[in-house]
Amino acid sequence: MSNTTSAPAATDTATFYGALNGGSGKGAQQEGQSVSTFFASVATGATIFGFQFAVFLLLRTRLSRV
Repeated sequence: MSNTTSAPAATDTATFYGALNGGSGKGAQQEGQSVSTFFASVATGATIFGFQFAVFLLLRTRLSRV
């Protein structure tokens, strides 16, 4: 048996620093999600949250265990 060890693969520092320096927009460009789609998703989530919270506020006075 040989006792050889291979050197660990070098990390691509350009990719790492690119993500830290504003390269994070690459994912949105590759997946096709625009800023307007993102804000529409956030608005939909906020609307659903508001509806659920309003239902909770109405039901908490009627149900003693909530």
